[in-house]
Amino acid sequence: MKGYAWPDRVAIALVGDGAMLMNGINELVTIANYWKEWSDPRLIIMILANHDLNQVTWEQRIMAGDPKFKPSQDVSDFQFARYAEMLGLTGIRVDQPEEIGPAWDEALTAERPVVIEAVTDGSADSAAPYHFR
Repeated sequence: MKGYAWPDRVAIALVGDGAMLMNGINELVTIANYWKEWSDPRLIIMILANHDLNQVTWEQRIMAGDPKFKPSQDVSDFQFARYAEMLGLTGIRVDQPEEIGPAWDEALTAERPVVIEAVTDGSADSAAPYHFR
């Protein structure tokens, strides 16, 4: 579980919305079921929600020069912060640049696991992940 290597530190995961929907969304249910048993319940999952399956984008558009194939690369809108709240976790939605600092402050001082849903621009340069729509 969380915190074996450095139990005094907050565990932080940064994931894209595509990866979260494919692999991580069910783990939020597991977290919701077990976090109260942890000695330190702090866990932050930041989801960069750009509505683009970026791994496929990289492989197809950048590496192979293919045009975007929307059916395989567009990610549906999913309310990650609201879903976290439904599970009893803390959910924070960020869609403006000035909200990111306060979101991290809230997440780092929370007494339960937190999901930060950062709505980002999928067409922005990948070197600037906090480019908001």
